[in-house]
Amino acid sequence: MVPRDELSLSDEQRDECLARLDEDGLAVVPVTLPQEHLDQIVHYIDTYIDRVRTYEPNLAQSSNARYVYMRDCIAEDDPAWRQLMTFKPTLQVCHDVFGPMFHLSQDMWRVYYADPRAEKQPILDGWHSDGPRILPILEDGRCPLYFLRFGYLLADSTEDEDGTVEYIRGSHKKPCFDARPLQGQQNTRLGNSTFYTAEQQSQLDFDTDRVALRGKAGTVFVIHNSVWHRTVAHHSARARAISYFQYSPTMLRPLRRDSPYQGDMSHLTAEERWLLGEPRPGMSWTEGGPHEWMRMGRFGRDGDSLGGIRVGE
Repeated sequence: MVPRDELSLSDEQRDECLARLDEDGLAVVPVTLPQEHLDQIVHYIDTYIDRVRTYEPNLAQSSNARYVYMRDCIAEDDPAWRQLMTFKPTLQVCHDVFGPMFHLSQDMWRVYYADPRAEKQPILDGWHSDGPRILPILEDGRCPLYFLRFGYLLADSTEDEDGTVEYIRGSHKKPCFDARPLQGQQNTRLGNSTFYTAEQQSQLDFDTDRVALRGKAGTVFVIHNSVWHRTVAHHSARARAISYFQYSPTMLRPLRRDSPYQGDMSHLTAEERWLLGEPRPGMSWTEGGPHEWMRMGRFGRDGDSLGGIRVGE
């Protein structure tokens, strides 16, 4: 059942998100997570970390796990995550970009604590593009839009010391940079090593149009898969917490999930089953038809035509 007070974007807000995505490769979605929902998510994460520290002391004392906690494929863990998976404003943007044939590609949360032994931690990841990893790029090195990644700030990230992700606005229109090809990969169309020589890399501008993601807890943002970005290490007294939900066309397999879904789906809603990849005939994963298009139909715009069925009527 859809809540009566469910957040929703207006057509004007949707148009602005699309314009920012096209121009900058990233956009802040003009809504924030409801406080009650945010509290549920934070409570779940706090409980999870407490259990790790209590029941897996060796893990909790290890050099990495002491300062970084993470989990992938989280939608099944708690209803709060499934509510985030179906957060209407983000799925409205997905519908505008992909049409009705999209599903969940990746879901995760991360919590970072400062390492007290480090006076100031270095940058964790250098500049890179997330896509492609195994997907083709264009002849000039640019990467098409294969997926949208939505980030949810679960704690305030307003100061330099909080650690965050930095982006280069408009870099999705340039050849991919360090797109992490697989080891032993020989097909240059799946990597990007030929697009920047060592000399060219030394001349690349990482300062102009560089922006740091900042915001209060509950901030929602979306990025294009080929935007150049890097993770800045966290060295604040307060934790940095973030969750990502990524969506792609249904014809693309999820990054770390079984597809089609292998588990029990009887307790899930029709929208949740679709996003998680319920088993269905092959054609229903590619172009589909009116029956498939209606599964995500309520995230379209009033008056959209889905195989002759008018949304909003």
